[in-house]
Order: sequence, then structure tokens, then C-alpha cells
Amino acid sequence: MSFREQFTGSPATSLMHRITPHTSVQIWRGPVGEVVEKVHQDEARLSREHTALTTNAAQLGCSPTILHRENNTIWMEVVPGRTCAPAELPAEAWMQAGSWLRRAHQIPLPSVDPLPLQTALKRRWRGVLRRAQGLVPDALLEQCRIKVGAPGQLATQRSWCHRDFTPDNWIWHAGRLSILDFEHSRPDEPWSDLVKLEACAFNEAPGSREAFYEGYGPNPHAHQRLARICWHGLATLTWGLRNAEPDFVALGHRILRDQDRTNPVPNRTPKHPAR
Repeated sequence: MSFREQFTGSPATSLMHRITPHTSVQIWRGPVGEVVEKVHQDEARLSREHTALTTNAAQLGCSPTILHRENNTIWMEVVPGRTCAPAELPAEAWMQAGSWLRRAHQIPLPSVDPLPLQTALKRRWRGVLRRAQGLVPDALLEQCRIKVGAPGQLATQRSWCHRDFTPDNWIWHAGRLSILDFEHSRPDEPWSDLVKLEACAFNEAPGSREAFYEGYGPNPHAHQRLARICWHGLATLTWGLRNAEPDFVALGHRILRDQDRTNPVPNRTPKHPAR
């Protein structure tokens, strides 16, 4: 008897089936109960998610409980509720999201960092620029260089991060927020969790930014915010162009256009990052 049959009873009906390039997720319901079956195609993503859900995310709460792991499959409890568009979420949900993320970023990490964050950011930014060359107009690349400035100066400190922290991975139900999908989670800079909210989600839900930072803590510095949004917009645009994904191309253009409307390019001589 399979684990699904043990947990749901037989026969079981699939209530939802979502397939991505890396995972297959189904919710099964039977006469005994319900269960989530998540099949990973990538061992590294499976390992990250299983580790998160049995350590840091379990410590923080507000995430699914793992019931069983078998080969490349994780079986989890069903979290009641649904994902919501940013504009559908009440202020309380945004505040809970900020509070959860603040606690996640405060989880102690080993004191020895194998790659200093300053060095990592310089390498990442050089990679973004290299991939963008020949695809993105030179004038736009120059604007992005000016806005990002010296990437090493953006470094803060590594924290434990979800790394896909958006309303797409939140469940809201009966006044309680739950966090899903930890396959990208690992130590990184806190902005890996904040930038998608700043670049997209907050713009879709008036008042959400204020409510989120009420739970998370102080608003980020204006230059950090401008530089990170510009970086994210350029990376998104470049990825869309390289992979012939028009939705990502449009999103990248929109991010850069929206932040340019409220944050014009500084009138100063650009300082190019070292190549």
C-alpha cells in the first residue's frame, strides 16, 4: 500500500495538479483524509525544501508539516486556504508576512562565510551585465550601471532566506498566513526576499508596503531600494530575452519603467563595476 493510500484511504481523487519544469504538485482526497504530493525533478531543490521544512521553516511555523519522504517525493499536510492576488490580501496578511520574514532573517547562521557577500555581489552584477550585453540597448545598460553603482557597497549580511517570497507562495485563511515552496531557500542577502515585493507586489496593493514593514522593521534605504529594483528589472528582462519568454520581457520592461518614473537617473558620472 502506498503512503498516499495509507493517509487518504482508497479510492483517492486528485483535487489539484500543478506541473512546473521542476516539480509536480497534487492534492489528494480520500475517505480518510487529504495529503499533498510534491515530486521534485531536481535533487538540489528537493534537498533544500526538505531541509527547510524540517529545520528553519518548522521552527518559524506557518508552513506545511512534512508527513513522509520517499525518493524524490515529499508528502505534506494540506494547508487550508488559497493564494491571493496582492490587492486581495488585507493589511494583516502583509504585516504577518513581514513579521515571518523578520524572524527568518534573524535565524543564526555559521559565523564563517565561505564567500564574502561583497565579493558575491560584485560577481553577480558582472554576470548580469555580461548576459545583458548584445540583448539590452546600451543606453539602458548605462542607466542601470549608474543606478546600481558599486555593487559591493550594497552588501549587508547573509541571512536565511526563502528566495521566492511573494504572494504566489502565501496562503491566507481565517486570519492566518502560511508560507509555501521552500525549494530555493538558503543563506543569502535579505534583498533576495524583498526585491520582488518592492518591484512588483507592493505596486499592486496600496498600503501593502507600509503594512509589511510594520511587521518586518525599518524601511530600506532609498538608494538600496532603487539599486535593487533596477538590478532585478534588468536581470528579469535579460532572462526573458535569452529564453524567448515574452512575459518576462514585458515584466522586466515594466519594472524598469515604473522605477524610472519615480527615480530618475542621478546626474553624475557613472562608475562602472570592475570587469
